[in-house]
Amino acid sequence: MKGSRLLQALRRLEGSTLETITGAHFTVDSVSEDGTVTVMPHSTKKYRRIPVKELEAAYHLQLQGKDLRPSTVRNAGASEANPAYVTAIIRAVQE
Repeated sequence: MKGSRLLQALRRLEGSTLETITGAHFTVDSVSEDGTVTVMPHSTKKYRRIPVKELEAAYHLQLQGKDLRPSTVRNAGASEANPAYVTAIIRAVQE
């Protein structure tokens, strides 16, 4: 999936409630023109911004056949601060 296709897929998730693998719910609030995805975890109600480069890196891990889990995403350096959200978003894009 090229960058523009990933961005389109991310935009289709706007307003969706997703779940991390630990069962934490969050809403995909918005996707900006530069591809930054803003999510709001239901537990904290505080917005978090995820750069599209983190999502692209996680997507490429999945293409390489890696088991897409938050620990894999973090250990590969794809996302230090948001691996659970990144993983859930990429899984949702693939559905």
